Amino acid sequence: MPALTWCSSTVIEHMKAYSSSKPKHAVAYFYFDFNDTEKQNAANCVSSLIAQLCNQVADLPEKLKDLYKRCSNGNQKPPIHDLKEMLSLFARSKEFDDVFIIFDAVDECPKNERGELRSEVLELIIEINNQSSSNMHLLITSRPEQDIKEKLMDLPTLGSLSIQGSQVDSDIQRYIGSQLSIDPKLNKLSIDVKATIEKTLMEGADGM
Repeated sequence: MPALTWCSSTVIEHMKAYSSSKPKHAVAYFYFDFNDTEKQNAANCVSSLIAQLCNQVADLPEKLKDLYKRCSNGNQKPPIHDLKEMLSLFARSKEFDDVFIIFDAVDECPKNERGELRSEVLELIIEINNQSSSNMHLLITSRPEQDIKEKLMDLPTLGSLSIQGSQVDSDIQRYIGSQLSIDPKLNKLSIDVKATIEKTLMEGADGM
């Protein structure tokens, strides 16, 4: 698992625990995955976020029920502009005081020949950021690829924090060592095999 995902998973679990004691707080997240085509497009991302928010409300918005009916009771996929409207509706809902949205590993969304897949995702994030009310909070994790930096770094309401460098390498190494010691199956491996696993994972993480 990439270090970015370790980081965001920790954040997500923290936010879930934090929100569990606050009935009017909601958390939704989406992991992009280069190896899973279902985890690579904007429409699936918004659909997943909406589904998670639906599970955190007592009553579904009437507009969402109407959209469901218009889409043959869920047998057809709604247009993405309708999905965006539903997400915005949740942000404005009196059901929530705060909504936390995490987009994890945006760089895992590939660029096809015309760059459309990732471009659509980046435009989605920008639109959500620009149209959201003050109670919606976004967290985006990604490797610092040029197109992502150009699109997102200048957004006035989004700050950035680098988690690269030797300190992160040290944290990753400690995490790997901990898992190799704690996990019952991994703990049975020989010292040499554990060392190989640690080296391979550290090289794959590359400070991320």
